[in-house]
Amino acid sequence: MTFNFHPTISTGLLIHVAIPSYELDQSLTFYRDVLGATPFRVMDDRITFGLHNLQLVCHLTSPDDTQPSSSFYPRHFGITFVSSTDYHHFYESVVAHHGCFVYSELTSRFSGRPDEHMTFILKDPSGNFVEFKHYAQANSSF
Repeated sequence: MTFNFHPTISTGLLIHVAIPSYELDQSLTFYRDVLGATPFRVMDDRITFGLHNLQLVCHLTSPDDTQPSSSFYPRHFGITFVSSTDYHHFYESVVAHHGCFVYSELTSRFSGRPDEHMTFILKDPSGNFVEFKHYAQANSSF
């Protein structure tokens, strides 16, 4: 199943996130091929992707400049799915085709609370964490 993560400004708001990349070619492959992001500026020192209403910039960084974290907290960004069906299909697709990037498998958090949600986490080639969520009650994501 293909997911529509094509860049859009239909929400009237773009979110910008910049993260380090130790190898831009690997970042290009991960964000384009695994997550379906659209690369729209590929430069010698950075790649800018469109991922729905997120502008994601991978900046070339030496591993000596910043050590990758072994913990998901605090350094991560994420995407929240509104549709449970889309969320589960995306998870199944990632596991089937790109399982090597799965850091944390699908799990439920905060069971019985208003902010109960499903989550799984991927880790890109530079050690950046990307969390994917689906809330049982859509309005509890804020």
